Amino acid sequence: MQDAKQKDSPDHFQQRLCLFLLSLSLVAITLTCGKKAPPLPPVPIVPLPPQEAKVMQSGDSLLFSFRLPVINTDNKTPAEIGKIVIYRLKAPRSAQTPQPETQPQTMPAQTQTATPPAESTQTQSQPQTQTAPQTQTVESLTQTQTHQDPQTQTTQTQTAPQTQSQPLIAEIPRALTAFEFEEQAEEIAEVPPDQVDSYMRGEYFIFQDKPDLGAESQDLQNWFYYGAKIYNKKGKENEFGRLPALFPVIVPETPTNFFATVSEKKITMQWNPVTKDIRGNSLPEGSVVYTVYRGNNANFAPLLPLNPAILTTPAFEDTIFEFGNPYYYFVRASVITHRRDQESAPSNVLLIYPQDIYPPSAPQELNVVAAREGMVLIWAPNPEEDVVGYNVFKKMEGESEFKKHNTELIRETTYTDPDAKPGVRYYYQVSAVDAASTANESERSNEVSEVTRNQ
Repeated sequence: MQDAKQKDSPDHFQQRLCLFLLSLSLVAITLTCGKKAPPLPPVPIVPLPPQEAKVMQSGDSLLFSFRLPVINTDNKTPAEIGKIVIYRLKAPRSAQTPQPETQPQTMPAQTQTATPPAESTQTQSQPQTQTAPQTQTVESLTQTQTHQDPQTQTTQTQTAPQTQSQPLIAEIPRALTAFEFEEQAEEIAEVPPDQVDSYMRGEYFIFQDKPDLGAESQDLQNWFYYGAKIYNKKGKENEFGRLPALFPVIVPETPTNFFATVSEKKITMQWNPVTKDIRGNSLPEGSVVYTVYRGNNANFAPLLPLNPAILTTPAFEDTIFEFGNPYYYFVRASVITHRRDQESAPSNVLLIYPQDIYPPSAPQELNVVAAREGMVLIWAPNPEEDVVGYNVFKKMEGESEFKKHNTELIRETTYTDPDAKPGVRYYYQVSAVDAASTANESERSNEVSEVTRNQ
């Protein structure tokens, strides 16, 4: 009787319930053991966001540029570019805490008088024939569209005049999140895959946008933010990446009469001074500065300036170039109190194809000594770095003309003539030869003579 009461007690019932629930849990675990969770949706593999996004003003246009990604978000597979969609957001320029910056100002430099070549209206042409031994001609190409401007591909170190710093005030755009930009921006262009190449300038995709620069336009009071979404060929896109911004200003007129002359050590460029803005208003004296751009082909992006410091005079010397390579140049003007990326439209484009037509200097300090093994010549090495060898010229007493004696270039600055006959006076001269594709030979050295030793 006591055992029956014990079985019916609340404590006993609670124990049996716990055992029952535990059994159900074990059964559930057993039945579900080894089963996988529902598969997660695959992460789409899309091109990386635009790289090195920038915006600059060129005349009455804003140029939004970026590099196309070459790989996908998996960092392994090559990016296959589908359509590209361009977005723009105009945001009012508001009162901000200005940030001081230093704008380099170039002191006036010496200029070289040069004669401009005849103007050309062709967009493609072969380099002109050289007309004088110490000067070379330059071809001018007419440029019709800003977004087709050529541009420099490599950063260089140039010899620049002394500079002084002038404090400026930099207006900074408000930072936007990608979500905020996408919520407020408007789509202004959709570039299908088969048209992407037409926007490429070298390694950069460049989109040209034209703000309203009229006197009453609100665009002059707005920041222009730009972003691009790059889609893969399945229609999947990535994030915007960097969102560059710039406000447009009234820039100077386009520089005119841009020309250049080529010499052995430098390419000297000059152009007419710019004195008015694009509305025809006169600009204060000394307020206009210049930037030169250079590229290796006519289809390069105008992003990287050639001159490290702004130019206050309408002249520039490029001292870093290689003979035998084509170079394309143009110049833009800006106002010194504006940002450096707010510039005029580009000048005419120059195609310059410098050729090495400059011979080395004549070898110096030629001496000859009669020795047992023959006539020994010795001279000072030439100072030119591109000299690759020397030629020796010889004549006997009584002969009127020198004749080249060596069959191959002499690489050293000494030479022994073993063919001299005993007791005869011989005369010698030496010339230097450079490494140009069509070798240039110097004038001959001083003349020396000596009588060979009797054996």
